[in-house]
This record gives sequence, structure tokens and C-alpha cells, in this order.
Amino acid sequence: MRPRRTRQGIEASVAAAQINTVQASWAEQVTVTNLTATGGGETRVLPVVTQSDVDLLQSMIRQQLFTRALSELNGYLTDSEFVIEETLSITSNRADWIELSANVGDFAESVTMSIRAIVEAVIINTRFGERVAFANLGRVIQGRAIEPGSIEYTRGPILNVGEDDSVQFALTASAEVVPTLNIADLSARLAGLSVSEAQTYLAGAAGLPAGTTADFAITSPWGSDRLPSLPLRITVRIVKQDAP
Repeated sequence: MRPRRTRQGIEASVAAAQINTVQASWAEQVTVTNLTATGGGETRVLPVVTQSDVDLLQSMIRQQLFTRALSELNGYLTDSEFVIEETLSITSNRADWIELSANVGDFAESVTMSIRAIVEAVIINTRFGERVAFANLGRVIQGRAIEPGSIEYTRGPILNVGEDDSVQFALTASAEVVPTLNIADLSARLAGLSVSEAQTYLAGAAGLPAGTTADFAITSPWGSDRLPSLPLRITVRIVKQDAP
């Protein structure tokens, strides 16, 4: 990092008889003056390390420390764990762990800083949260079953981090579900219904998925469009259709 430059120096030469002071303990014992005008005066621009330079450099390095710490922590995590970035903090930053190539007030073209620090953060394992989300999902889909392998968990924002490092965060569970049907009970409910009545029942009370319909094959010597009155004569087949 390059320090900011401070302008110092003589803006012009000094006329004769203008220099009459000596900065010393024995100044009162002598008399001085410049008999002739001075020449060769110039203004020099010298780079000086300021406190703002050091503060800015330290802020930049702290950010680099957090980025490096986060990258290294992520390398140790499992798929169910994540780091709460807001909790990244430097817990130990001793004065003797900070090295500067130049101090405040020094003339220097550039200044570098080396820092050693201990960084800590809160890490969350989402397994317990997923169990809670799964239990809540089970209450929502009563009367239906989750298709194996279809459940997905989506982590939402961090809601709160307590002083005791307790964490509240949002987690959403989604899955494909299918009706859980009791074949004997379904056959009894369909017995004697017309095809349209059976379709209405299956779409409502039986929880037939939206966008799907039930197919009926009725064999009757009288050409009836009603299902048999005896449940034993009704055969129910559940066929899973692949997604388009």
C-alpha cells in the first residue's frame, strides 16, 4: 500500500536579513542574520505514513482473513453443515502479531502489514432442522405418502443469532406425494356409483392428484355405466405415471 503524501518545504527563497533566530538553548548568546538573500529554495513532496493508512490497510487485511478463513472452514464441512458468515470474528489479535514495514510518521514509498489472528465462526448442522421440517411436512400431507427420494430441503435466511450462539434460520421441505389408499375401503365407496360420480369422488375425497383422471373399464351385459354394487367385483389398480 502506498502512503498518502504530505506537502512540506520552502515555497520561495528568503530575502536578506530575514533569518534572525536560532532554535537552541544558547540562542540568546548569539546574533544571527543572513546578509544576502538565500537561493535554491524548493518544495518537495514526501510520502508519509499516516494513521488512516494503517487503519485502511488493517481493514483490508481483516477482510482477507475472513475470506480465507471461510474458504478453509468450508473445506472441512459436510453437506449438511454451513458457516454463518455473520458470526466470523477475530478472537485473538495480539499486538506482537502485527508487523508493519513502516510506522506512522515515517517517510516511506509504501507500507506493508503482516497479521496473525485466530478466527472463529458458528457452524450449523441442518440435520436436526431437516427432521423438524420433515415432521411438519408430514402433518401437512395427511392422507398422502411421500415419494421416496423426492424430498428436498431448501435453507432460507438466518433470522437471529443469540448471544449464546443459538441460531434461528428458515428451512423449507418439499416433496412429491401420492394418495395413500385403502383398496377395500375405496372399492366399498365406489360400489354402485356412476362413472361421473366415481370421478368426482376420486378427485375430491380420495385425493386424486390434480391434472389426472381415473380410467374405468366396466363389463356389463346390460350396458350399464355404473360400477358393480358388490365391492368384491371391483378391481382397483394404481398406476404411477412418469412426469412429462
